[in-house]
Amino acid sequence: MDNRNIKHVLGIITLEQYVQEGNLQQRVPKDMLITSQQAKAQADEVWRKGSLEVASFDYEGYTLNMTFRHDDSKYLFDSVDIWPEAGTNTTKMGHIDTLEGVKQYATHLE
Repeated sequence: MDNRNIKHVLGIITLEQYVQEGNLQQRVPKDMLITSQQAKAQADEVWRKGSLEVASFDYEGYTLNMTFRHDDSKYLFDSVDIWPEAGTNTTKMGHIDTLEGVKQYATHLE
């Protein structure tokens, strides 16, 4: 991967796209593979629990998390935390701004 801004690239992905694809690595440009070291270097927060290391990228209303295995930096999975608050602009996420909205959207995809 070149020196692209990972947070910017991830921020372009809408929640709808993320839910449909189910994996951040599948949504980034094909020539871009995000490594553990790159994610941790650009993350808003990095934390470790046991053998897992998580790089978190904060956006308005939500956080994207990339989880790696600490001992070999292997990419394991990613997740999204939705934090809508009063007055938060969630237009990037469309109508999926609550857990109930995510459930309804996922049901619609089936």
